[in-house]
Order: sequence, then structure tokens, then C-alpha cells
Amino acid sequence: MSTRLLMPYLREAGLKPNVQSYPNWENTGLDGHIGGHYLTALSLMYAATGDQRIEKRLKYMLSQLKKCQDASPTGYIGGVPGSVKLWEEIARGKIDAGTFSLNGKWVPLYNIHKILAGLRDAYLYTGDVDAKKC
Repeated sequence: MSTRLLMPYLREAGLKPNVQSYPNWENTGLDGHIGGHYLTALSLMYAATGDQRIEKRLKYMLSQLKKCQDASPTGYIGGVPGSVKLWEEIARGKIDAGTFSLNGKWVPLYNIHKILAGLRDAYLYTGDVDAKKC
């Protein structure tokens, strides 16, 4: 289904993914953002069609993200490489912002926005309460 899109989230949660990430932006620092886009796409498609195959894909994504959330000591869901350390640094006040970076990571706030927007869309457009719990 969408296991390759989940790989960055599994990796950052300390779980062992059984596949490789997609190449390009999904393995060069912007890891995980397409998963958020995918959640939005699934949500809108399911809301528009009621197609049970789409709902099954959405529920799979949500269940795997919940698995990542449960495995993370902080409950964080994200795919930015080294993101646990990144957010710890920011919490301590160590902030080095660049045009497209934050503490040397490529647009991590955009990345988080994508997954949160996807979860929000899953809840708003499909009423899936599991999306609200993530």
C-alpha cells in the first residue's frame, strides 16, 4: 500500500522499516512530507467517492502513524532525519534559522505542517477519530 511513504516516520520513531524511502525529497532531508500530502489526498478522495478501497488505505496510514506515535517517547510523529534531536535543541532555545533551514534541517516546520494538515483533513473530511488522536 503506502509502506514506503511511512518509512521516515517509522525510522524516526525507532522502528525498523522493512522498505526504503522513495528517492529525491523523501530521502534527502524533506523525508515524510509526501505522507502528509497523501493523507489529504486519501481523505478528499474518500469523502468524494465513498470508495472503501480508499478508506482502507487511509486507515492503514493512520494505524501506522499511531504505531509510530506510540513508539516515540515524546509522541512525536515526523520524518525529518534527526528530528528528535532537532526539537530537543529548539526546546532548549538553540535556534539557528536560515532561509530554508532550521538548525541545519531542511524546512522542518513545513514538514510538520504537512503531516498535521493531513491528519486534520482525515478527521474533517472523513470523520475518522483515529486521525484526531494522532
